[in-house]
Amino acid sequence: MMLAEHETAQLGAEMASDAGRHFGHQLAPVRVEGLADATWVLMDYGDFIVHVFLQETRDYYDLEHLWSAAPRVPWRSDVEDAG
Repeated sequence: MMLAEHETAQLGAEMASDAGRHFGHQLAPVRVEGLADATWVLMDYGDFIVHVFLQETRDYYDLEHLWSAAPRVPWRSDVEDAG
């Protein structure tokens, strides 16, 4: 899970559309939800999820706290796509 925040809905939509490039890949999400108002954009890449929030939405849902007890899995960029 990756979390990011933005100040405006327009910026959130732009961040969401460029999220795959931040991982060093030209990945396309399997599914994207929330682009219409962009207060919370969820992008499902199959093996991981990217959340892009408006700051007030991120504060309200507090996903970091919700998932704080979950085990952390280190990101391995050297693993090839199995698909």
